[in-house]
Amino acid sequence: MSIYRVASEVLSKMESLLGADAFHAVIREMEEKYLDDDVTAKDCFVQEPRIFEKALVDILGSAAETILAMLCSEVQRELKLSHQASYKKSGDLEICLATIGKQQK
Repeated sequence: MSIYRVASEVLSKMESLLGADAFHAVIREMEEKYLDDDVTAKDCFVQEPRIFEKALVDILGSAAETILAMLCSEVQRELKLSHQASYKKSGDLEICLATIGKQQK
């Protein structure tokens, strides 16, 4: 399972949940305030999940953790990922993606 596919699924579900306008506003703020010019939110999700998570929490507050937990759980089930690749609290996104990365090898 590609980490980029997981990122695409989570971000797609986040867009559906927040609505296109709100999602794009969050991503735009993330990219403007937290990321280098050549880094997209999707790349950040995969390469620097800690930064992605922090930016999302800074922008959305504690609701971001609830959203990530819900969306990661849905993607975990749909893509039949290991239960070790789950998000329960702040800091878990990096662990979750590392677990998926190990499963790819």
